[in-house]
Amino acid sequence: MATTTARLGLLLVLAETSLLPGCQDPPPPSLVIVTLDTLRADHLAVYGFGVETGPAFTALAERSLLYERAYAPLSITLPSHVSLFTATHPLSHRVLSNLVGTRDHDPLGASVTTLAEVVRGEGFQTAAFVSAVPLARHTGLAAGFDVYDETESAARAAEETVTRAVAWLDDDVDPDRPWLLWVHLFDAHWPYEPASDWPAGLWPEADLARWRQERDMEAALSPPGLPPVPVGQAQRAYAREIRLQDEAMDRLLDRVAALPGGDRRALVVAGDHGEGLGQHGVPFHGSAWAEQLRIPLVLQVPGQPPGRRSELIAVHDVLPTLATLAPWLPLAGLAPQARLSEETRKLGVLGLDAPYGRNVAAEPRLVLRNERWTLVVSPRSSPELYAAEDITERHDLAAQEPAVVAELTRAAWARAAQLREGDEALHPPGSHPAHPLPRWILTPSQGP
Repeated sequence: MATTTARLGLLLVLAETSLLPGCQDPPPPSLVIVTLDTLRADHLAVYGFGVETGPAFTALAERSLLYERAYAPLSITLPSHVSLFTATHPLSHRVLSNLVGTRDHDPLGASVTTLAEVVRGEGFQTAAFVSAVPLARHTGLAAGFDVYDETESAARAAEETVTRAVAWLDDDVDPDRPWLLWVHLFDAHWPYEPASDWPAGLWPEADLARWRQERDMEAALSPPGLPPVPVGQAQRAYAREIRLQDEAMDRLLDRVAALPGGDRRALVVAGDHGEGLGQHGVPFHGSAWAEQLRIPLVLQVPGQPPGRRSELIAVHDVLPTLATLAPWLPLAGLAPQARLSEETRKLGVLGLDAPYGRNVAAEPRLVLRNERWTLVVSPRSSPELYAAEDITERHDLAAQEPAVVAELTRAAWARAAQLREGDEALHPPGSHPAHPLPRWILTPSQGP
């Protein structure tokens, strides 16, 4: 009898102990990714803009890792998103414009694995809510998502997309299973809604005019087929769209924060590319200037103290970086070429002008950015060199630094060659990638 009583007592102790916080199973992991289309980093206060266009982003940055030098490889929506979700450069995954895919053809192919495919294989619930047609299901990005909620029109407002995403969180997520949520917001993309309904003093024109003058921006934007729009008017409308998008994101993040399991939840908020707004003569995007490739980027990971990070990071480095910061996320199944060696990283971040589609550049350029310099090379013109701190890229130093130009030119083409090797691994003979590589990338000395 005493033995039986002792055994019962031991079982009660074990049962009670299992309920203690330190003895419970950890909550299932979750990952939230928010992508902000066409958002210039320098139009947010945390990146130096004089007007608070994104208070929710600012608040998030204060409790997260904020990357000051994050860049997209191409200033086009679909290629940049494919790079984010496959951890590969466009020269490897070969999606080089928005104009890819049909409902009968997957432009990514069987060899290119997406984040959603990887985590769904690990038991994650997966859902995506996208706001614009460049990310439609037939582009291949829907692979691995249980839910892929896309707009039936060209684009929809952030408020509607967030409402749908919140409904999924409230009604469909099983809290006992891990989950991935991706929400894409498109409000900052042209056409911008007029900002006349906002208080006139919210965007002081004198301050904005001085800011534009420092960047040598054109007086008006010239949308194809439309009359010119004064750049001040366009910039105020653009800022308004950023604010509305920010408010919708704030509502989403508030709902996410209220869910259990926050100590095992990672958050990524990233731009896909920026916007020209008349700088360097470009009204919108498609070229490799810094204002079009530099993006806002925040990573929030439990246990990681907040702070600013000054190292260079590319869109396709985001998930490998997250895998290091949050090892409890099952990200090891991403493409092998995502795990860059330190030597490769030192070569810098490679960007290029859009080679295909409506935004194709008149003169193709390859851009290499490292910790000290930005090099611009083109088969049709002389190279340009800018100091890294010259974020407006207006002061060409190529004539003063010929040795630097020669060294970085070799590095740029070496990096392009590495990425072409990645392309060969992902697209074996007989496969059908979305785009052929531009001839000037394959044989730069011959020109396009």
